[in-house]
Amino acid sequence: MSIVVGNIQGVKDEDCMTDLLDELKRRRARVAILTETHFDVRESEEFKKMANEFGYRSYSITRWMRRFDHGSGGVTVLVCEDLRSKEVKKSKHEDMLWVCVEGGDEKLFVGGIYIVPTSSSRARKAEELIQELAEDIARYQQEGTVMVGGDWNCKIGEIQSEAGDRIYERQSVSKKVDTRGKKMMEIMNANNMVVLNGIGGKRAEHTYFDRKGDSDGIDDYIAVSGGMVHKTSHIDYWLDMRDLVDSDHCGLQCELYNRRQEQKGENSKEKKKIISFSQVGKMKDDRYWEEIQHVSDDKMKAIIEMMNNKEDIEGKWNALKEGIIGVLKVAKKRTKKWTKRLSKQNDEEGKLKDEFKARKNEKRRMERQFKEKGEKNMKWRELKRQIKSIRKRIRTIKMGRIIKEMRECRVSDTSRYWKLIKELGGCCKGGSKVPATVVDGAGVEKVRGDEVLKVWGEAFRLLGEDDLNDEDFDREFAEEVEKEVTEMEDRKNEEQEQEAEEAEEAEEAEEVEEVQEKEKEERGGDEDDDREEEREDEDNIAQEEKQRRQLNRKISRKEVNQAIFRLKNQRGGQVE
Repeated sequence: MSIVVGNIQGVKDEDCMTDLLDELKRRRARVAILTETHFDVRESEEFKKMANEFGYRSYSITRWMRRFDHGSGGVTVLVCEDLRSKEVKKSKHEDMLWVCVEGGDEKLFVGGIYIVPTSSSRARKAEELIQELAEDIARYQQEGTVMVGGDWNCKIGEIQSEAGDRIYERQSVSKKVDTRGKKMMEIMNANNMVVLNGIGGKRAEHTYFDRKGDSDGIDDYIAVSGGMVHKTSHIDYWLDMRDLVDSDHCGLQCELYNRRQEQKGENSKEKKKIISFSQVGKMKDDRYWEEIQHVSDDKMKAIIEMMNNKEDIEGKWNALKEGIIGVLKVAKKRTKKWTKRLSKQNDEEGKLKDEFKARKNEKRRMERQFKEKGEKNMKWRELKRQIKSIRKRIRTIKMGRIIKEMRECRVSDTSRYWKLIKELGGCCKGGSKVPATVVDGAGVEKVRGDEVLKVWGEAFRLLGEDDLNDEDFDREFAEEVEKEVTEMEDRKNEEQEQEAEEAEEAEEAEEVEEVQEKEKEERGGDEDDDREEEREDEDNIAQEEKQRRQLNRKISRKEVNQAIFRLKNQRGGQVE
């Protein structure tokens, strides 16, 4: 079983993704771990559909996207469809995914992980992710064997791996060791995991290549359970992956020898070759099906005779089943002939696609050189012009093929007909994407940005115009709509006038209240002054009365005393 690990650095170009899946299929990769996919949820679903076409199940974990974020991180695990697989865990830290691959009674837990560099703003989460990785390895080791691959962004130098009593010496082109590298090796050794980079006498090579060539290093690793080391091969370095997806990382590939799984895979393939007729269902040409219809009509007469000769129901059913399988076998043989016939019609498009792919790869290599030298030459510009011209020729051939197929299936297959119309118009299930080219009213295809905008503007202008002279235009409905709109405007104007009058009345009422309040305040101030003066007069009068009483009280007492004294003296003289 072939395992591939690679950092693809956010490849979102459809052609590049197709080339990548095609190359993985050619390399017979049964499991692939792709890091830094930069997918959002919609893009991961689109890639999943593409992977299914190449015979892979796709499991992805994506990061939460902030506004104006074009994507970062993310891990995708691809597993061949003939292997039983299921997703068992997605990390809460977003950059780790676990998938269980089953073969007989054996379970292989595949972990894909991307750890951000120490300089990243997510470095604190990376430490938590490493701790979670250690816990997951210990857990899954109890249920089966474990393999972990991905971009760890750490340097482990030549630190040896330990699994049980056995020690695996490592050789590496880089002797550099950092803190994270030490921690990762401690986790691996504590869980009896062996890093395959550099063991078995084969030196670990660079997996990261700096654009400037100053700081190449080893960042991508594969580690397996100690009991699997003798079943694995040396790591092969897939250097061409850099040009394929325009990444500064190369891919890693190793073989996992599991005879039981390989035997089971071969047996399942043989069974599929016997019972699978999926190629027949993919044929869309009406001429092919007319030919198969004649074959089935001839075969059906013989099937009915065989069924009549059988007395029991089981025998009749077996005769019918054998007859149907016989027709499908004939149809499958005819598909090869028709596929070749149809492929000849598409030879020009295929050659153009191969030429387009070669020109694009050459352009990427030149751009990589330009980033180092900081200049662009005429050859690069000529390549860019050729790529644009080839793309236009491919689009023209594709549109012609779709239009031809639309004419053939317009009556026989309406579902296919409308699907082709949507494809021709640039519609797709992934979302509303505006096509890069448009066709104007004269039927001329426009490619330039300013011309495309003019065509769209004219289309929307026509949508907003009312042509009363048009036969399909419903005049009565237009008059009703216009009448209702006029009535609505009149009602709205009346409501606005009424609101204005109410507002004026409210303002007048407020002004009257303000005037009344002011008058009350003024009157209230005069009354307060009068009351204050009255209080002062009353206080003065009271004070004067008090003084007068006191004075009267003093005079009267003195006079009384004198009168009493005189009276006493007079009485004494009279007695003598």
